[in-house]
Amino acid sequence: MVELAQPRKLVPRWHTHGNLLLVIDGAYTYLRADDVEQLAGIPPWGEGDTVLGDSWPLDVEGVHFYLLDDALRRCEQHGTRNAREFAAWLLDFLASVDDAVLENAHRVVPFTEALTVAQAARDLTRQHDIRVNRKQLFAALDDLDWIGRNSPEHDWVISTEAHARDLLTLREVNIPAPTRDGQRRYLQVHVTRRGLAELVKALTPAEPQPAPAHLPTPLF
Repeated sequence: MVELAQPRKLVPRWHTHGNLLLVIDGAYTYLRADDVEQLAGIPPWGEGDTVLGDSWPLDVEGVHFYLLDDALRRCEQHGTRNAREFAAWLLDFLASVDDAVLENAHRVVPFTEALTVAQAARDLTRQHDIRVNRKQLFAALDDLDWIGRNSPEHDWVISTEAHARDLLTLREVNIPAPTRDGQRRYLQVHVTRRGLAELVKALTPAEPQPAPAHLPTPLF
């Protein structure tokens, strides 16, 4: 799967039992502890259970989450039919989660939280001393495979990676065109704050390596 810039929240429903909040963050899957305990029929964390150690469940702003392996371990430890069936349902659901499912859970960065390419070029020049104009930045985005187009006459489109990693986003605008109503829809590329940070790293010249120390010429 592609690298994710933001966690994806999924809320699958175990039929006749209830909902489970899942948070998928790259290689890690977190499950809301209250949901796991209610659905699996296991006692809340802290009631005589020490198998996971003192640091689990994970506390995120007052909400407790289990890592997937820890939740499955708790179900196995409890050992009831309900806990086993919950674990089987959970693994079956996760097997169905692919890039398409994650994309449906993707909150696209709004253009109001991003910069136009011209604005991003000015920011790079003024704030980071990376001398680049709008045209040059479009070329750099193309070189980085963040955008692409079939020909100079076509509009730029964002690559799958740039979209999934929230490096770029789009704004729908109308521009003049030789059509019946005199305009057409155009998807304007915007650089997100995450994308700007990545551009700073990608476009900053590498530090020159120090010259090797001069060694005396051997006499023989």
